[in-house]
Amino acid sequence: MLKINDLVIMILDTLRDTFVEGEELLGKLGNSSLPCMITKVLACKGGSSYEVRWLSESKDSISRSFLDKKNLIRRKIPFSRDLLKLFIKESTFQNNPWVVQNNLAKEYGLSTKPPCELEDKITKHLVRGNMEKKYGL
Repeated sequence: MLKINDLVIMILDTLRDTFVEGEELLGKLGNSSLPCMITKVLACKGGSSYEVRWLSESKDSISRSFLDKKNLIRRKIPFSRDLLKLFIKESTFQNNPWVVQNNLAKEYGLSTKPPCELEDKITKHLVRGNMEKKYGL
């Protein structure tokens, strides 16, 4: 099972390499870096490509084009490692395995039932924990 620091690092690494619709960043156009907004994420075999809307200083749309990840520059990741860690702690009540708070699971339509491949591990973990408590192991 993942410790919180490992989970945070995994999420941050994924987010650094992923762009989402509506995100404002810089796009390379020739030798310049200009402000743009992602309007559509297009999945393809080699990764993702992005439809972007080029923005003027007043954030008006100038034109549209398609860019790949190497031509996009995020100015700054939208949150810190510590903020993500706090969010995870506040959104979960168990970390072995990670279990989302019931009210959040209900609000976002998430299943609270663990995947089949984890059910056996959870049962063994609970039995072992009970045995340790009962016999002082």
